[in-house]
Amino acid sequence: YKALSFKQVLFGNAKDLVWGPNGTFAILDQLNEIVIQSQTGEVLKTLKFDFYVTQIFGGSYLGISNGDFVLFYNWDGVCIGKIDVEVKDVYWQGDEFVVKGPSVLYRLTLNKNSKDNLFELHYEIEDAIQSGYWLKSLFFYTTDGMRFKVALQGKGYPLATFAEANMILEHLPNHERFFFFDSNSSVRSYGVSNKLLNILEQVERDGFEATSADSAAALEEDERDFLAKLLQQNEQFELAYSIVSNTRTKFDLGIKLGYLEQTVAFCEELCEPIYWKKLGDLALLTGDFEIAQRAFWACDDLNSLLLLGSSIGDRELLLRVAEAAQRNKHYSVAFTANWICGELRGCIQSLVESERYGNALIFAKNYCPTEIAPIMDKWKIYAKRKGYGDRLANPADYPEQYGELTVLEGIEKVVSSAITHVPSQNYLQLQERLNEIDYYALASEQGLDVLSSTLADVYASLKDVQEVEY
Repeated sequence: YKALSFKQVLFGNAKDLVWGPNGTFAILDQLNEIVIQSQTGEVLKTLKFDFYVTQIFGGSYLGISNGDFVLFYNWDGVCIGKIDVEVKDVYWQGDEFVVKGPSVLYRLTLNKNSKDNLFELHYEIEDAIQSGYWLKSLFFYTTDGMRFKVALQGKGYPLATFAEANMILEHLPNHERFFFFDSNSSVRSYGVSNKLLNILEQVERDGFEATSADSAAALEEDERDFLAKLLQQNEQFELAYSIVSNTRTKFDLGIKLGYLEQTVAFCEELCEPIYWKKLGDLALLTGDFEIAQRAFWACDDLNSLLLLGSSIGDRELLLRVAEAAQRNKHYSVAFTANWICGELRGCIQSLVESERYGNALIFAKNYCPTEIAPIMDKWKIYAKRKGYGDRLANPADYPEQYGELTVLEGIEKVVSSAITHVPSQNYLQLQERLNEIDYYALASEQGLDVLSSTLADVYASLKDVQEVEY
């Protein structure tokens, strides 16, 4: 190691000091004057103002601020322009510069040959920056939120997040690293490869569309994922999909692009229900019912399977859903699936197992009277555990008081034997004809045989496709 020796050249009092090109510097003295001096200490120019100068800024040009605006001078002491904005710092790179405000940064260009548009604003980014650093055409900065960002096409993109606030010291291209220091004077570094920097320069110059998969292929995995994230945020989904290596990010991009077949493999790798659910929703939206069904089964989304089965009329699927829902105690799904399929006893089973005995009895009285007695037996067992079993009575034990049950049970047998499948086009007509029949009155007054023949005539008249006028 070598220790550098320093030799004193000049000394004196100053409130602030900033550097210009070729060793030139300027000081703000106690008299509110700006003194521009050469490297040897020769006074080149003294500037006096009728306002209080709060801060000065160095770089390609000298900036002088009173808090509400900033004046720019060349290092010969000639004023070239003014910007009416509160300025905290100015970062120069040739004729391009970044103005740091309290919670915003402005990137501008100085047009020396234009009087009307001396300062050309490229973009502004709402961010509370702490320190900034130019690297060729790229501007990097740290924020009060302890993030390290790069400004691209008018937006700030985070490269890293630190545990505490850091200021940018320098970038060493041979090491491909940025160096920072914190309030404790501790130095740390963060690696950004030269290959990534070249790509970012191209993006800043020509836009995100100029990025190619070939150039991104040479990056390390974490940098490819970072670049893919930038592309994704700027709606370059196909390019991001081609270069990203992270499975979760690739899945999200595949969903956006509608790559169903490829996305199945990502779901199998991730093995998390939320990804299967997203895939199933997309497949359902695009009409790929095979993949939708596979995805919904993988994440146990019985509600979506119920929707799918009822929409496409897949009885086998609905019965599977009813069985799975019953097993998993999703009784409302099981009831609905059984109801759509006409499995009335399955509906009763769902109501009984969910301990909704009153609903089960009402349902049985209307559709399955033969199930009333078994339901009452189960209800009484349940009621005894709850302390009110003596208040319930089974209608089967009192035939003289519930004689209509015999008629209802006979109607159930007649209806179940009379049901015949008819074309779907005739379904509404079938329901209208069946709803016109008073089942109980016809069975109790004229007998079950008359009811049976009446139903047979209705079904026979609609067994063929009927012409419907719209």
